[in-house]
Amino acid sequence: MPGLTNHAVPLQEFWHHQIATDNELFQKYRCYLIHHTQLNGSFYGDLPQFDFSEEMAGLDNFPSQ
Repeated sequence: MPGLTNHAVPLQEFWHHQIATDNELFQKYRCYLIHHTQLNGSFYGDLPQFDFSEEMAGLDNFPSQ
């Protein structure tokens, strides 16, 4: 995914030709994964409540690929 991975460089050259990731895209992707795949909780206590509404607001335009 452009912005998250360095897809333009062959694996043999990856460590020598690094590119910076898009931090805003990474944060949106991270929040998306947490919101849709993680179950936060504990066997010993109540489930914590997290409010990702602000972070999730921009995910309507999140790239599908």
